[in-house]
Order: sequence, then C-alpha cells, then structure tokens
Amino acid sequence: MKPRHSAKIQSWLAAPLAKDVADAIRMLADVDDIVQIAVMPDVHLAKEVCVGLAIGARTRIYPAAVGSDIGCGMAAIRCMASEMPLGDEHSAANLLAGLYRRVPPLKQRRESVPASLPECLLQAQLSHPRLEKMKLRDGRVQLGTLGRGNHFLEFQRDDEGRTWLMVHSGSRGMGQAISAHHSALAIREAWTQGPSSFDADSPLGRAYLADAAWAERYASENRLAIVAAVAELLSDL
Repeated sequence: MKPRHSAKIQSWLAAPLAKDVADAIRMLADVDDIVQIAVMPDVHLAKEVCVGLAIGARTRIYPAAVGSDIGCGMAAIRCMASEMPLGDEHSAANLLAGLYRRVPPLKQRRESVPASLPECLLQAQLSHPRLEKMKLRDGRVQLGTLGRGNHFLEFQRDDEGRTWLMVHSGSRGMGQAISAHHSALAIREAWTQGPSSFDADSPLGRAYLADAAWAERYASENRLAIVAAVAELLSDL
C-alpha cells in the first residue's frame, strides 16, 4: 500500500493480497469520505467493495460495503440435556432427518409456514410497497430457514463435555431484496468518488438505515425461530 494509505488501512491477513484485491482497496482508500478500512483474512474481489472489508465513512452510506446478507450472524445456545440423542447411528440419523424437516434450507413447507411474522417485524414499515409485499410473502415463508452458502446449524461439545447448538444465518431473501433496492437507488445518485452511495442524512440514507435495521431484526428473529424449531425437535425425540 502507498504510504499515504497506511493510516487508513489496517490488515489481518493470512497471506499476501492478490494484486487486483490490493488495487481495489487502494482505490477505496482514495475516497475522501472513507476514513478507515479494515481488511480481514477472507478478503476477496467483488463488484464494488471487496468482501471481507469493514469501512468507516464520514457522511455517506455504501450499500455494497454492507452487502446483501444484512444482519448475518450466529447464535450459540447451551443444551441443558445431559445426554443428546447422538449415542448411536440410528439416533443420530433420526436427529439429522428431523433437522431437515424442521429447519428447511430455503423455505418453509406449506404446513409449517408461520401464520404471521413477529410483531416487531410487522409494525415496522419498509420504505417501498414492493418491499412491504415481499415482507408479508417471502419474509413469512423464509422465517426459520437456514439459507445457502456458509450458513450452518451444528451441535458442538466444549472442553467440559457440554453440548451446544450453533446457528449461522442471516436475513435471507429479505436482506437481498433490501440491498438490491437501495443499491439501485445509490447508483443513480450523482457522486463522483468511489462506490455508489448516498448521504446518510438524506431521505434515501434514512430510508436505507431504517430498512437495514429491519433486516437485522429479521435475521435475529430468523435465528431464534431456528433455535425454537430445534428445541421442539429435541423434546420430541
């Protein structure tokens, strides 16, 4: 990196950066509004902002830097039962089959679609009628589903022999729809430097922040729904 970029960029890397990735980070560091860039070990090239970066900006919002899986995160719950149904191959197979039924990867089965979204998600209005329509349809059908990519559900055992449930998931299709909607609006904004963006204090900026906060709540409720489905399964086995 150029010396003038050193104050802006902090890196946690396991290997040297590929040239195209380093060039993309340098271009980002040239943006006056961006004051800090953190480079993570999984950094790799993407369309506007590399995946694996965290940035700090003065006044503008860069939807591409947040990405489409808004609110993606993990939940870790310690299982209270002293014995999990994993003692033999048959028990483990029953548990695995139950997980496939109770926690679908993409959408709920017709018989398991929740009657409504949690009240905290229903009350908050999204910024566009199309997003509201998706919320009541896709948001309901996908609540309690895991998703693709690196999302997972697994049981773990700690050093003291206790069993934990860990869930990694996010805001599913709703996060993607919110990201795509606001990214398209940001591209239309007249801004000469860096990735597409808009002023955080503008109507567009406030709308994005409100929708992103909704997506974070959805992601949290999604993980809670998965945990509840697994707890119900364990009680039935």
